[in-house]
Amino acid sequence: MKMKDAFLSSGQSSPKRHVKSTWESRYRRLFIASLCGASVFLLVSLWLNAAWIYGSLYGQADRAHHFEILVIDLDGGDIGEPFSFSLFQLP
Repeated sequence: MKMKDAFLSSGQSSPKRHVKSTWESRYRRLFIASLCGASVFLLVSLWLNAAWIYGSLYGQADRAHHFEILVIDLDGGDIGEPFSFSLFQLP
């Protein structure tokens, strides 16, 4: 005889099972709060980093125009030769 049939034949109602959720409300609230906090922190840090990079590149063309470098091509190889040639063609 099954358990359910035993309860029904004795006149008692079937036992109610209380299934406890794996995500109780306090843990669910803590998880969602932590997830929201981490998301806000990530977005703020990405925007701050983007603003810092954009600010460092602002007006770069004006600064690069006055930039003086010294190029030494000691071996005249495949990389140095076209680079030196292109530098000598500049006015």
